[in-house]
Amino acid sequence: QLQPLQADVTANDEIDQALMQRFGIVGPPAILFFDRRGVHMGDYKLVGYFKPDEFSDHLQRVIDAP
Repeated sequence: QLQPLQADVTANDEIDQALMQRFGIVGPPAILFFDRRGVHMGDYKLVGYFKPDEFSDHLQRVIDAP
């Protein structure tokens, strides 16, 4: 089961910049994934826009991840 969370970083203030730096994001749009324990699954990070079928395939890989 996936639980969506959203962080609005459009203000680009100190907090936003720290959050983006923490996860290696230059700017939105980006989608990060975390496992059930809250551990960042960095190998599955998405940056930019994706076609629906590409996004769906990626989500399935996240769901199937060990």
